[in-house]
Amino acid sequence: MVELKALIKLEEVHLAQAMNYYQAYNLPIGLLINFGAKSLEFKMVYNVNHSDNKDYIKNNPKTNKF
Repeated sequence: MVELKALIKLEEVHLAQAMNYYQAYNLPIGLLINFGAKSLEFKMVYNVNHSDNKDYIKNNPKTNKF
């Protein structure tokens, strides 16, 4: 799933909103893209509750897991 935004800056609330979508649709991973900043911003967001991500997140603690 890809979520597009047009904001001056991505904030934690935007990541949380994307995470809610991934959990609601039971998706393992998504991409949050912001076109509103001076330069393109993007973040990969992992659904920590999805079974496909349990081992990956355990082995990569710096993963965006909002």
